Amino acid sequence: MPWSSIMPLITGLMSARVLYLTAWYPHRYDAMYGLFVRKHAVAAAKAGAEVCVLYLHPQDGTLDIDCRTEGSLTEITVYYRGSYLAALHRAWSYCRSHWGMPQLTQVNVVGRHALLALWLRRRYHIPYIVVEHWSGYLKQNGSYQRRSLPAQLFFRKVIASAERVLSVSRALTESMQSYGLANPHYGLIGNVVDDFFYNTQRHTSTTGTKTILHVSCFDERAKNIKGILSAIALLRQTELDFRLVVVGTGADYADVVGYCEQRGLTDIVEFLGELSPLQVADCYSRADVFVLFSHYETAGVVLAESIASGCPIVSTRVGIAPEVVNPQTGLLVDDNDEAGLAKALHYVLTHSSLYRSEEIRRQANDFTSSKIGKQLCRYYQLPNQN
Repeated sequence: MPWSSIMPLITGLMSARVLYLTAWYPHRYDAMYGLFVRKHAVAAAKAGAEVCVLYLHPQDGTLDIDCRTEGSLTEITVYYRGSYLAALHRAWSYCRSHWGMPQLTQVNVVGRHALLALWLRRRYHIPYIVVEHWSGYLKQNGSYQRRSLPAQLFFRKVIASAERVLSVSRALTESMQSYGLANPHYGLIGNVVDDFFYNTQRHTSTTGTKTILHVSCFDERAKNIKGILSAIALLRQTELDFRLVVVGTGADYADVVGYCEQRGLTDIVEFLGELSPLQVADCYSRADVFVLFSHYETAGVVLAESIASGCPIVSTRVGIAPEVVNPQTGLLVDDNDEAGLAKALHYVLTHSSLYRSEEIRRQANDFTSSKIGKQLCRYYQLPNQN
């Protein structure tokens, strides 16, 4: 069935049937894993697409299939043991019998699940698009460079054969293209910020202790939280009354807390651990500035959450920071420049009148679920012409 015959089927937003094949997705063992992919799926479904997510996750037990449908979104999670390809075959058979055939496939992060997208394209002439979130393409990460030649050739094949390739930041697009991952139709798609971030009431004041906020997954290789702590040690040499609040957990949590103790910063640094999204939104509402000192980010959804909350930002030039951080929303600093970070934090905290929460929030409209859902549906409508 040629592409010209399929196009009339998907020109209406309400009729688009899209199969998500994803490397990451929330599952019974980790409700946060790939949550940004699920937010895309929910947004697209609310905007009019009929979406089915197919995700495979290894486990020790026998094969188990969990299928849930709510409105226009169906989520099929296949828990398997043993051969991935055998599990992928079972997953597709179940999907076809319970949900049906897609009109378009979306590969979320290139991986072996893309084999099904390639097969559907060859067998049924069903086109697919790619949505990339993987930091492995970034030079500072280097994971793509370390892949074997056959693996890199597979990536090139998947990217080249896609109707469109979407990434979550310009920096990620440029990194992918620098490796020769060619496609004539690259584009951008933002991560979704939950509506309640936009609706939280600001609780900061012009007097009293200032609050610096950092939200992290505690991966030092990328996030450089120790660098933030070093900058905080410099900032405390000023007369500024402040504290640093750190939200999150991860592999390097104990190491970072130990470093904080070593630097003698426990009196001005508070580690809150993992919080619910609503609790995180409340932290943004009480912060005077949000800080991100990462070496690299694919996007940095925390930056979008910060401006949606009306909170100014100090960040390195990573992910979407060059697009969302400007004189109205905050300051950019150089990677590893701890003295520069301390200086920028001091400036923002002592010039709070320059950063009006209403103006900051207005610049976060591109990350609403409604807007991103409509944008995805436009890509589904005409994936090779937008």
